[in-house]
Amino acid sequence: MPSLRLLSTMLFLLGVLALGRGGAALAAPPNSTDPFLVQGVAVDVTAPTPEQAKDKAILEGQRKAFRQLMERLLPPSELSQVAKVDGTSYVRDFSVDDERALAGRYIANLNVRFHAPSVRKLLQGMGVSFVEPRRRPLVIVPVFKDAQGQTTLWEAENPWRAAWTNASLFQVPTGEPSDVQAITAAQAWGAEPNALRAIGTARGTPEVIVAAAQMSSSGKSVTVTTKAAATALVLPPPQVYTLKDGETVEALLARSARGTSQGIDTVLKQAALAAAPPTGGPTTDMPVLVTLNTLQDWMMVRERLKQATQVRRWDLISLSTTEAAVTLRINSDQEQVRMQLAGVGLPLEWNQSFWVMHLGVPTPSVVPAAVAPLP
Repeated sequence: MPSLRLLSTMLFLLGVLALGRGGAALAAPPNSTDPFLVQGVAVDVTAPTPEQAKDKAILEGQRKAFRQLMERLLPPSELSQVAKVDGTSYVRDFSVDDERALAGRYIANLNVRFHAPSVRKLLQGMGVSFVEPRRRPLVIVPVFKDAQGQTTLWEAENPWRAAWTNASLFQVPTGEPSDVQAITAAQAWGAEPNALRAIGTARGTPEVIVAAAQMSSSGKSVTVTTKAAATALVLPPPQVYTLKDGETVEALLARSARGTSQGIDTVLKQAALAAAPPTGGPTTDMPVLVTLNTLQDWMMVRERLKQATQVRRWDLISLSTTEAAVTLRINSDQEQVRMQLAGVGLPLEWNQSFWVMHLGVPTPSVVPAAVAPLP
């Protein structure tokens, strides 16, 4: 057994590594694939002094980023549950882009990364249903047919693509040469599978949705239809948006883009929540002894436990250089949990009166599809 001093040192290091959050800026550019990273949060704040403006802007940007993260995680019906939560308490680190400091004014774009285990613990403790952020981007291809029947996609005169620039919760291609080569307006309108796969490959994801907008012949309404080559994607039904009194066509399209983006996000969350085990409700405790060789082994176990959606939380009971005793708080029966943990490389063996966990090779094929970690 290690000395109390060694054990205290190990626990301190684990605490530092686990928390690792606060007001410090990122030393390196943030990883855009991090699902708990919110990028490009615009701030523009005035105050009596430049220093006060910057401090106020950073706090405002962190709170704004937290609201965006909650919109990413929660269905609309659950957002009111976290409306009063101070998101700055869950910031791990941040970076600043395009910083401009004027006389009493601070303008910048913030990239804010949140401490994932703390956010999960918050939502689970509140009994709020949530889904993990998508690790792969979902690409939206906005193709437009005007009142005269002219179809546009990458052309500058496509007002529908311009409307999606500030409205989408997903990735909207900008019309780079690789985008233009991958898919044409006609192919997008017909949701041609090969073309959708081509732009998906260019963007690093198989998940591509066409948002096809058709103006009425009168120019007073637009019908938006979402299409995809991947049948596994759940899509909302077609929606008709009508021009309001005093509203411009540009404003109508912007409102339609926001509604379509939110509609896609909502049905995807509903599908994910239906397939995943509940994050709230009754749980049971599962005592486990984890065999270790090094401290790095324990850190790897911690990371893999994050991928097990049926483990709501875990508590460290004791730690030594050779083993850790933990209690898993689980959502379902132990056999399902055992299969999922095997899938993420944490196989369990029954040792007469308790479970023993080892570091193993992940075997995703043994994880039931209904409870597999989200991509």
